[in-house]
Amino acid sequence: YQRRVHGHHTDDYEKQRPIKREDSDTKTSTDSNKSKGPTKSSKRNESERSARWYWKSDLRVKDDNSQGWAPYNWKDSDKIEEAYQSSQPTFKLNKRHTIDFRNMIQHRSTDYERQRGIKRVEVKNEDCSEVPAKKPRTTAISKSTTTITPKSSAKRVKADDDDEDDEDIKLPDGLAKILAPHMKMCHVPILEENEDDDIGDPLGSKIGGVPFMVAEDKWPTCKGCGQDLTFLFQVDLSKLSWSVQKGMLQGWICSNVGCASDPHASGHYVRVLLPHELLKTYNEILTDPFTPQNITGWTTKQDYPEQSEYPSICTEYDDEWDEISSNYPRSISKWGGWLRWNGNVDYPPCPDCKKSMDNVLLQIDVVKAIPDLYGEDAGLIALTQCRTHTTNYAMWMLEP
Repeated sequence: YQRRVHGHHTDDYEKQRPIKREDSDTKTSTDSNKSKGPTKSSKRNESERSARWYWKSDLRVKDDNSQGWAPYNWKDSDKIEEAYQSSQPTFKLNKRHTIDFRNMIQHRSTDYERQRGIKRVEVKNEDCSEVPAKKPRTTAISKSTTTITPKSSAKRVKADDDDEDDEDIKLPDGLAKILAPHMKMCHVPILEENEDDDIGDPLGSKIGGVPFMVAEDKWPTCKGCGQDLTFLFQVDLSKLSWSVQKGMLQGWICSNVGCASDPHASGHYVRVLLPHELLKTYNEILTDPFTPQNITGWTTKQDYPEQSEYPSICTEYDDEWDEISSNYPRSISKWGGWLRWNGNVDYPPCPDCKKSMDNVLLQIDVVKAIPDLYGEDAGLIALTQCRTHTTNYAMWMLEP
């Protein structure tokens, strides 16, 4: 059986996980009785939308003035609508905010007094055209967004920023001035999904699939639990216009959530193969790879930190930060930018200089890229580097 089906390794019976068979009718009836609210993967067809939810963005404006209300992005609005239709009294929208349908307010999950009004507005099917249309990717260069067009046509191409919860929004005036010096550019991969029987280009940039390895290489293992690590990504640094380093950056991570979630543990292996090493004979080590997502290009976007990165700004601009918390930092696969912590900021220390390894290289949305690795409740994978000792890396799963 394949690893992602959770049987045992064909060549090692001791490496095993239990599997179970569930009747489809039973599963359907069981799922219909659950009332845990919408899941990450639930998506509503535009033609099925009957309402959009809004929150009070300007407390100085009267409730009947539409200029004082801001719409939730469609993904959050659909989640709220689904919870509303299931008659839940409250619904936790994200780690920061909770919806109280009884009083029609949104409040901080940790502070009920920090609240804003919400309202439900019915829409016609044609009104759902408010969802931003996906713009065709061109080679035009703008001030905030550029696109590196892939050289060849892809079988199925998608940019990881093609998501309704990754909309670009205008920063509130007060916060915009404060965050301007902290804005970073991030690079979002354009992914081409391979067929199941295609391992892809050994030297190509990819998430999942099979890595480039040479004869003297051995498959890395987890220093925590001892099992084989899972190959996660490789990026050809020579093709990144913003990278001064050359070679092939590769990363493996433990499929055990406990090992992968600890930023101070050793449940990962990261290395850079130098250009001359890439000229060696390719050695295909037999593995059970996940379907590769080939990286065929990158789009460049602006990114901003979350509140926990700069607590000194919190007191004066708390409400303004709330307005952008669903959009920044971007919760997608990206190179650079800011990490989406969803909790306490905890950069691992460098083993040599003991300083925080806070140079953000990669953030990978593993739920989208490799959904069978950890399941739909997994957090984002972060890869950071020491700014002084550049061969020291940390890679771990952020809090979901």
